[in-house]
Amino acid sequence: MRSLIHLIGGELVRLVKYKTLVFGLIVSAIWVGVVAFVDEPTARGFLPFLAMLDAGMMSVILLSASFYMEKQESTIKTLLVTPVSLAQVLAAKVIALILSALFSAALVLGAGYLIHGIESQFLLVILYVVLIVLANTAIGYMVILSSKDFTGMLMKYMGLVLLFMIPSFLYYLNILEESQFVYLIVSPLFASELLIKSVLGGGDVVQIVLACVYLGVLGFLLYWKSVYPRFRRYAIGG
Repeated sequence: MRSLIHLIGGELVRLVKYKTLVFGLIVSAIWVGVVAFVDEPTARGFLPFLAMLDAGMMSVILLSASFYMEKQESTIKTLLVTPVSLAQVLAAKVIALILSALFSAALVLGAGYLIHGIESQFLLVILYVVLIVLANTAIGYMVILSSKDFTGMLMKYMGLVLLFMIPSFLYYLNILEESQFVYLIVSPLFASELLIKSVLGGGDVVQIVLACVYLGVLGFLLYWKSVYPRFRRYAIGG
């Protein structure tokens, strides 16, 4: 446990060192500005999307930037000679991103409360951010570990994002309805936004539970069956 805490601290230091954490906070500050300059109904509609962007997409971008900077410094190879497991190294990276995403979510949702009085259930926010970061970073790692460089990774990931946004577009255009929820929840982005919406004003309990289970199982299976084996091969082989 002590080793894991030490690794998490090291990951947070690296996020600051590589300025990825600063970039994330700047983006969150921009979202706060957006919330401040719109009226309450508009802010209520925007908040779930902005919080989803921070917890989902921004976590992947921060992860990828940190990954390629670490690759240049061969940080992973250095860790291999220390008495910690690769599973702990990977867990520390994910937990550090969860902490960053929680701070960003607190800024954005806190701005909604302070400026417009939009209340959030912050205990549920913690649970949902953990699930959102877990699923989205697992997808991000799969893209990263199959890409040669940062530019190639971004292009692949943006392609996936556009694909994941199709269910949301179809829903907002009334082509897909809530009765066809099973097709909507396939998109991790839709499931993530649904969870954030629920902390601002309730929602269908069955859909919320299904979204939680889906993101949790998706993230766990991807890390267990795909990300960890690939990460291990990358760490050993370079």
